[in-house]
Amino acid sequence: MTDAEIARPLELELQKLFGEDSCQLERRPCTGKYCGHTDYTLVFGSGRRLYIGLDKRNYLNGLWDKLRAMRHFRTHQAENSRRISNALAERDTPFRGAEAEIMPYDDTNDLTLYAVVILSTRCGARFVYRAVDMYGFLVGYDNPYFSFDRCMENLFEDISGSMRHIRALSELEAA
Repeated sequence: MTDAEIARPLELELQKLFGEDSCQLERRPCTGKYCGHTDYTLVFGSGRRLYIGLDKRNYLNGLWDKLRAMRHFRTHQAENSRRISNALAERDTPFRGAEAEIMPYDDTNDLTLYAVVILSTRCGARFVYRAVDMYGFLVGYDNPYFSFDRCMENLFEDISGSMRHIRALSELEAA
């Protein structure tokens, strides 16, 4: 079985998990430090882009890594939404609900740090919380840095302070 024959079912499963109707593999030559190498990216029908890795020799491993993370995200999406919502309800914050969701990086189609938390207020305003630790928790990275308690500590710190990882969700993005 060739690498392409192994890769295609994995690509199609990622396409399905991301809720897309099509995907195509894009290969682009790297520039700068990695000149002479090739970047591999899945481009979905919506235009969203999921970077898989550098060079063909890393492509299958990159696909497996992305697939494992996305399977974990989808398997635990509802449960994590409930857990985060319950933690918010226990504290005095302006937020009353949370949904674990997939969203491209701000103002792009790039699916870097795609696992986010959508926070909602009583009046219906919605905000995106995108932080590296929460992303790691939502996609199941096995490291104490990505524990639920630590992620919630950081979320509450952000809510009560700088809000540097929180931004308003525009109507266009919400649609």
